[in-house]
Amino acid sequence: MKPISTAPFFIAACTLIFSNTELRGQNVDQIAKASIIAGIEQFEQGESGADSLFALGESHSQLAPIAAYNRGRSMLEQEEGMAEARQAFQRAISSTDDKSLAADAWYNTANSLMLEQDLEGAIEAYKSALRANPKHDAARFNLAQALRMQQDQQDQQDQQDQPQQVEGQISKEDMEKILESLERSEEEIQAKLRKAKGKGQKVKIEKDW
Repeated sequence: MKPISTAPFFIAACTLIFSNTELRGQNVDQIAKASIIAGIEQFEQGESGADSLFALGESHSQLAPIAAYNRGRSMLEQEEGMAEARQAFQRAISSTDDKSLAADAWYNTANSLMLEQDLEGAIEAYKSALRANPKHDAARFNLAQALRMQQDQQDQQDQQDQPQQVEGQISKEDMEKILESLERSEEEIQAKLRKAKGKGQKVKIEKDW
């Protein structure tokens, strides 16, 4: 199951903070801020290197969580960057009080795990996204899909674990039925013998096997 979507970059949040926050270490923060903006523009244009610009943005005194999130988001586009993307998302989660940002970071973490066929890890990450933001519909949808896939895998495993019957071999259940039938037939024969003996008659008993 391919995740329905990845969460977007935090562009509006950057613009809001840029216009209303006075920063210490102004030169460092200005460079970091410019790197975040350049990274977003570069990614939207389909150019490579956006993750490196967001890495520079993580030096910002207040926007580091957003830069870390955007770095992880950009690295999801690289097949070899999944593990590093998750590390960036975790940096964003651990350094922000923004529930929306944390939820999207968990959501994208889960998506990356789904792409790597780690259902158990993805399920837990989707749950974390919903704990941060119970209204995260995409996380709820993907969680349901992941749980369904997990159940399907369990059902398949249960079927494989069941003993397979060899062609021409009598199953245990069929063998029990045959033995029960033989026992009943034997009891009927013995009853007839006892009855005939009681009357002093010789009775020829034919078995039905």
